[in-house]
Amino acid sequence: MSSIGSRLKEWRIEEGMTLQELADFIEVSKATLSQIENDKSIPSGQTIIRLTDYPFIEIHWLLTGRYDDKKEILYGKIEERSIKIKKLEKQNDKLKKQNKKGK
Repeated sequence: MSSIGSRLKEWRIEEGMTLQELADFIEVSKATLSQIENDKSIPSGQTIIRLTDYPFIEIHWLLTGRYDDKKEILYGKIEERSIKIKKLEKQNDKLKKQNKKGK
């Protein structure tokens, strides 16, 4: 089972943030954040509150490792629609190329 620290590290890396960038945002030292990510320390309540100010982090997931069911369903639908849109865009691009060749 993953920990708060490992989930925080996973999220930070997926967001393309350095340890220092996130540490600055949540107003802790780089060393403190490293300790949290490596399960040598747990984040304080204040640190968690600061994390809630960052867009795109799901605090419920960070704390429990689970998404809120309603949000998970919503994210799933959004992802499905995103995939459909990408497929349609590819089809549209192909049609545009075919039209240019036919002229």
